[in-house]
Amino acid sequence: MDVSEDPNFKTSSDGLTHCRDLIKARDGLTKEEIAKTFDAWVVKGTYESDTSRLGYVGPQVTAETVSKLYDDVQRERIKILDVAAGTGLLSRELRKYGFKNIDGVDPSEKSKELAMKDGLYDRYVVDFVDEHDLDIQSEYYDCVTSSGGFSIGLMSCSSIKEFIRVAKIGGIICFSLTNYVVTAGEKYMDRFEPCLVQYEDSGVWQRLSKTHVKSYYDNAPGIIYVFTKIKSL
Repeated sequence: MDVSEDPNFKTSSDGLTHCRDLIKARDGLTKEEIAKTFDAWVVKGTYESDTSRLGYVGPQVTAETVSKLYDDVQRERIKILDVAAGTGLLSRELRKYGFKNIDGVDPSEKSKELAMKDGLYDRYVVDFVDEHDLDIQSEYYDCVTSSGGFSIGLMSCSSIKEFIRVAKIGGIICFSLTNYVVTAGEKYMDRFEPCLVQYEDSGVWQRLSKTHVKSYYDNAPGIIYVFTKIKSL
């Protein structure tokens, strides 16, 4: 299908593809179809400019949050995994703060090609992040991050297990998302926060902060969560 015929790329009267329209368009698609949609968006060449025009600040606020948890020496040393890495928007922001060792995982092959071409990741795994184990060693990363990966048609609550599995004990897990996801998405509504609390109650991780962002994406508010891993799953 040509990108112009893909319902995910339909624009509103102002010429923009708005966040909620994008999310609704993904609902009901298979994960393979969604990955191909992102591939097509990257090939079209407007993915980063489209999200920027809609005021997507997820990568910036997530990177800033992570930066406050490490000093300059630690930033050069620690290993970070960027989940739902896409074209590397979050990696680019993290590198501005001096983080150097960053790997990525995302199901979009075209996103990987662009991100690796730009030198944004040391290793990039092309895979869906869900309840299955990724081709990543357990308890390998000092910090596991994600910006915008939790969304309708993208990662579900079940993928949180992988965030925890690949993080070292004592490591940081930081992710951000738009509020719209947890208030309107069938797979998230009344499930996302209880899933996080479940791992807190079982002593797997400890919540360090939950920060609200007034305008996260397309004038919609967002949330940044930070946890530290206490014990193995």
